[in-house]
Amino acid sequence: MPKIAYTVRAALPDAATADRFLSWMTGEHLRDLLDAGALSAEAVRLDIESTGPVPVIECRYVFADRAAYMTYVREHAPRLRARGMELFPPKGDGSPSIHYQRTVGEIHGPKN
Repeated sequence: MPKIAYTVRAALPDAATADRFLSWMTGEHLRDLLDAGALSAEAVRLDIESTGPVPVIECRYVFADRAAYMTYVREHAPRLRARGMELFPPKGDGSPSIHYQRTVGEIHGPKN
């Protein structure tokens, strides 16, 4: 059974928000994902040459299999996403302050 890669790409409005977001990731959220069943968790602040003027932080998680990932989605993701909304609430007009893109897929390595 292949491991599952779960990636969250966060486009942030400015460098100060990116700093706060990365601090939250490394100080709290990555550990929360490990406690929720991820085998690994890391945050990557992408180079501006890769993203353009908008700061982007990519959070990468690996789960043992799809069942472990689905357990995370059902039992832990709502609470952890709510924490993110608490720390980074929508703008005054209701639009999101951070734009997220989530991807999920199977990990495949070289054959022996």
